[in-house]
Amino acid sequence: MKRANTSVNGRTDQELLLLDPKNVKRILANRQSAAKSKERRIQHAMELEHKLAAAQEEHELLSFQAEELNLDNTTLTQYNDELSSMVPKLQAQVQQLTDTSKLLVEEVLQAQRMMGLPLNVPDAALPNNNEDVLPLPCLLQPLLPLGS
Repeated sequence: MKRANTSVNGRTDQELLLLDPKNVKRILANRQSAAKSKERRIQHAMELEHKLAAAQEEHELLSFQAEELNLDNTTLTQYNDELSSMVPKLQAQVQQLTDTSKLLVEEVLQAQRMMGLPLNVPDAALPNNNEDVLPLPCLLQPLLPLGS
């Protein structure tokens, strides 16, 4: 035996025709409301699926960027470590060159004194509180004999 087509409330369309018009109106309104609710639920589920897909794409992109940044950070950290390890050696070289420069300035001053020339050296090479030394723009100015 074949069943008649029934809706959510268990009544066929033919049975609804036999009921009170107020009940029919209410049942039909309920059916319409249920259909709209189902449609909204489906639409909401689809929106959530789209948001999920977009969030997954963004997550993949951000994960890739984070991985690249981590690699860059590792490389830069290694480079920084290499440079940091070079600092003491470079400081020692600077100190050695400074000491050598001071010795050379003193030798130049001594040679100028021995030759009876005015004491001429650049400002940067002047010893502290040495008022008898005349500053010149260049340390490598040739020494000219007097009367030239």
